[in-house]
Amino acid sequence: MYLMHWSVLECLGLRLFPMVWRVVHGISGDEVVGPWKITFVWILTRLLLTPVVVWAGDLFCTFVDDNCVALAKWLEVKCIKQEGGEK
Repeated sequence: MYLMHWSVLECLGLRLFPMVWRVVHGISGDEVVGPWKITFVWILTRLLLTPVVVWAGDLFCTFVDDNCVALAKWLEVKCIKQEGGEK
């Protein structure tokens, strides 16, 4: 998840925040933009992005990380001398 959260926030967060802002601003109807409204929109945006970050992290782990670990184990077996003195 750590590797994916920045990418998701940059790709989707910057597009989602203005949409959530328009919805919240349209519902409240007031012209005042205070810290509570900005905080609410920020938290709501992050809550909407959390499942996407978890899903992207799962995909990354499945298709990239697991394959890299398998490759490293395969290389280790090929490169390290066997106990019997054979390679």
